[in-house]
Formats: sequence, C-alpha cells, structure tokens
Amino acid sequence: MERVKTLENPPPPEALTFLSRLLTGEVPTSSQEVATQFRVRFQQLTGPLMAKSVEDTLFFRQNMGLALNEVGAEPVAHHFSIERFHHEMKTRQARQPDALSGTSTHDTKRGEDARARLYTLTEAPEQWSECLARWRQMNQTHVKFLNDGTAPKSADTWMLYQALTGVWPPMLQPQDETGLNALKTRFEAFVEKALREAKLRTDWVDSNEAYETAMLDYARHLLAPDNQPFLQDFYRSLQPFIRAGLVNSLTQSIIKLTAPGVPDIYQGSEALNFSLVDPDNRREPDFVTLAQQLGQLTPGVFSREESWLNGQVNQYVTAALLRLRQQNHDLFRFGEYLPLRAVGKRADKIIAYARVNHDDVLIVVAPRLVFAECDGLLSQSHAGFWAETEIIIPGHLNQRRYRNALNQEMLTLEERLSLASHQGGVLVLMSD
Repeated sequence: MERVKTLENPPPPEALTFLSRLLTGEVPTSSQEVATQFRVRFQQLTGPLMAKSVEDTLFFRQNMGLALNEVGAEPVAHHFSIERFHHEMKTRQARQPDALSGTSTHDTKRGEDARARLYTLTEAPEQWSECLARWRQMNQTHVKFLNDGTAPKSADTWMLYQALTGVWPPMLQPQDETGLNALKTRFEAFVEKALREAKLRTDWVDSNEAYETAMLDYARHLLAPDNQPFLQDFYRSLQPFIRAGLVNSLTQSIIKLTAPGVPDIYQGSEALNFSLVDPDNRREPDFVTLAQQLGQLTPGVFSREESWLNGQVNQYVTAALLRLRQQNHDLFRFGEYLPLRAVGKRADKIIAYARVNHDDVLIVVAPRLVFAECDGLLSQSHAGFWAETEIIIPGHLNQRRYRNALNQEMLTLEERLSLASHQGGVLVLMSD
C-alpha cells in the first residue's frame, strides 16, 4: 500500500484505506465473513496475475541479466553484499528456520547451475560484451530483414547468447555432432517459448510465423555442426565462465545445505542442472549415471577435473552435508547464525559463517567472485591465491578441534584460520 501511495497517479486515499482494512481484517464483526471471502478471492487472483504478468511476460522481455529473471526474484537493481546476506540469514533463522531452501524446481526459468554460471558474466562485463559483439558479427549473415524489423534484433541476440551460455553442457565439445543436435532440439523449444511468452512480435494465440521462423533459423545456425568458426570461438571463450560458474555452484550447494532453512533438492540437481524453462526442466534425469557417479565418490573428487565437469564434486558435497545434517539435527534446526569475518588479500572473495547450538559448532567457508582466478584447471591447487587470506575465529569458537566434513581431516583452530592450505578456499568444519 505504501508503494502504491507513491505512484505518480495514486488511487484516492480513502479507497486505499478501505482496501487495507479489508485485507487486514480491520472491519466490524458483522462484516468479517464478507471480508474473509474477499481476502480469499484477492489471494486467488493476485498469485496468477503476478505469475502471468511478471514471471511469464516481463521475465521474457527484460533480458539484461537472465540469471535474475527467476521465479520469486526481482530483476531490478539491488545492493548485493556479504553484509546483506548475513542479515537476511539471521532474519531467516529467527523468523523462518524451517523455510525451504529451493534452488531449482519444475517451474524455474533455468536450472540452478545455469544461473550460477550466468552470474559470472557480471564479473567480466567487458569481456562478455566483446565476445557478444564478435559472435553477432560471425553470425550476421543469418539475420533476416522482415516487414516489422530485423530478426533477431540486438536485444534478441543478447538473450539468445546468454541463454546458450547458461545451458551449454560443461563437457560438450564443438565437434560433437550428436551432442550439438541434442542441445539444438532443446534450445529451439526454449526460443519458441521465450518469444511467445514475451508477446512482443508473436504470441501463443497470434503467432508471427515469419518472425518465429527467422529466429529459429538463427538459433539452429548457432548450433549447426558446420558452424565451426563460431562454435570453436564460443567454446573457447566460455571456459573461464564455465569454471567460475562451477565454483559458484559448489558455494551455492554448501550454503543451501548449511545456512538456515531446509534444503530442497530437485531431481538431478544433486549433480549439475543446466536446464532451460519447462518442459526442459521436467525431463527425467539419468538416474543410472547419477547412481554410478555416487558410488564412485571419494574425497579425491576435488583433484579430478572431470569430477568438477560431470557434477561429482557437487554430488560428493551434497551427500556429505546431508549426512552431517542427519547426524546433527538440532544444530541445523536451532543453531544460531553467526557471521565470520575474512581478512587479508582475498577477503572480498570469501563468505564465512558459523552455526552454533550449545557446544556444537559448524564453521563454513566458501569462495565467491573468483572469475579472475579461473584461467586454469579447477583441480589444481590454488594455495597461492588464498595465501594471505584468513578467517577470524571468535574466542568461544577457537582453541577447539574440528573435523572437516569434506575430507575428514582433523584440525585445531586458533584465533585465525589461514586458507592457504585448504583446497579452493572451501571448508565445512564440525566441532569434535
């Protein structure tokens, strides 16, 4: 209501006051039943209205950052900071400790790991823009000139290349014709839906065949096996974004499984989920492969590049932390959320916090914003990168022994925890 009052042409104040009283139940006893019926009808209307207008229209029109166009999100400028995150987690623990921590569902616009990869574009916007300009030029001959404008327009290509960046399988090679054709089938379906949901030049009930054909032809050309100059350039340019995205995926999984809330893991997302909007995100996962990978898990997954690319690193972390949650229910359900401070050269590249319940303590350290470091293999040691970075351990949490839940290593924490000797700045320490 307060936001409505600030509009350029707000409704009459008396109308807003009347509506506010209906919604909050501030009405005479004789009107309570009618007011309750109104609230029910209001809620039945506003949910679908928001879904169709924002999630299923605006999110397909506003393409500056596709990762923010997500169910429950607001794709507008916000201040993102570690301090804000800590504040939100403390609030969540106080108000909604049993809230679901869902990162993918049957209805999300793209899989959680596609979003994690797309977030990295904001770490290298100039590099991304240069890539985009080059790709547009390489595929310019497939732009069509129609009566209602070019297809695709610049805004369309901005969306297409972002979407393709998010969905590209980490292990797909540009010469893999079978893999390219499988991806092309999925990508075509996404493009058609995205265009129709946007309702700008075509629609579900009034399709613009010329426009759709031109757009789909362009999308097919991007993934055509004979479009090797583009595919080779795209694949090569994508590598640092893929690697930084996989680090984001790992941190996202660790936070989901250790921060306040109840983790909800959508089918197949225990490994990697690069799905597009439905129906792509409703495909049945390869449960046989997931089971095989799960059976092969050891702490050594972090030192194998293939394990990062095929999702085994995420599977390993998910399995280990779910066991930890099972063994320490009260800590995760009732434990206080305590922000920890990073200091040193890479302090801004770390998120750290503790969960404390009586004598039980969990300390979590995970990396963020590491795109600039992702020019090599993820399986390599990055001790040098973290050499001058430490976590301040509060007095009541130090001078204690902890077990690393990810490799079972035992260590005693002093006042400062150096990250130099720990793989990739990742730690999940449980008090012994």
